[in-house]
Amino acid sequence: MFPFLENTRFKAYELLAGRIGQAMAHEEQCPAVVISVESERQVRSLAEEILGGERDYPVVCLTARPGERAPGLSGERVRGIVGSGIPVYFIAAHRLTRRLGELLPERLGVWGGASRVWWPGVSGSSDPEEHLLVYDAHGVYGDYAYELLAGEFRVAEQPELSVEQRLVLAERARAHAETRRRDVERRMVELRRLAQGQDRRSGQGETSVVEERACEPRSSRMSPVRPEHELDFEQRLHVMITGEWVCALTATDRLEYPLGRYVFGHQFAGMVEGRRDVPVERVARVCALLACGRTPRAGPLRTGGRAHNPHLVRSDGARAWRCNLKTTSNGPRLHYWVLVDGTIEFASINVHDDFSIPGG
Repeated sequence: MFPFLENTRFKAYELLAGRIGQAMAHEEQCPAVVISVESERQVRSLAEEILGGERDYPVVCLTARPGERAPGLSGERVRGIVGSGIPVYFIAAHRLTRRLGELLPERLGVWGGASRVWWPGVSGSSDPEEHLLVYDAHGVYGDYAYELLAGEFRVAEQPELSVEQRLVLAERARAHAETRRRDVERRMVELRRLAQGQDRRSGQGETSVVEERACEPRSSRMSPVRPEHELDFEQRLHVMITGEWVCALTATDRLEYPLGRYVFGHQFAGMVEGRRDVPVERVARVCALLACGRTPRAGPLRTGGRAHNPHLVRSDGARAWRCNLKTTSNGPRLHYWVLVDGTIEFASINVHDDFSIPGG
């Protein structure tokens, strides 16, 4: 009856839809600064996320000081430190932080104005020191608290491979290819024998030999650059680290995670050679994964060994870190320094409760 009214109404709907679409797009580009946790159900969901075995990202949680409703650390500053892709939660109510602590493994909760970072792999055997807790008993969270958090998320640039490392890699790749060629040739001979129906018993024996060899650790099927008797233990350890890097990563992954610069502290090789509670191959593998940045989660080594103590930093700016060498929570720890240029200095192997590190 009044078409101009219909046109006006349609234009109003169109304008409203456009504004809603813009708001949704803005929300996708600008995620919430913090995600408030305000109920028992939300606490359970948060605990499930923290404990999720498939999680491959860190989770951050802020809390409020007693009697306050704002987080102890600024949500805006924390978001600026961790970036947009990492969830940052905020729990104001003390009863809910206490409930979260009940749902998580012992000593992995957060409370009273503190903030916590849960890295992937949280379980009953997790070491609380490997999941940063920013806590001040006096409730004072200044620039130092933000620096602790920033240090946890700071990633050193991966340096270029040295000439020596590239040569070792090339030799290892050549030796690996040669071994695979011989294995394939043996398999082809065996298949021909089976096809011709000749000497089946002998064929089965050779098949078992080939399969047994194929099941050996890949590092044991590779030859070092020089005969082993010509290398001292420290040189052999360097070769093993490069070999573990080659074996642990695919060719594509090695392009993304090149083996970075690393050195041994004065005592390190001797400590590795003298220990009997952890295999040398395991030490070499962890060193390789640390040096390329594809590592089982390492935690900062703190002064005094307490979770709320500052990160140990020596006079040249190098930061101390520790990494579990076994899956058990009380296993031996690898202690190392990360220099300001990204070089890793492997320092020592310590028992779980020993927080000392040479070279400080």
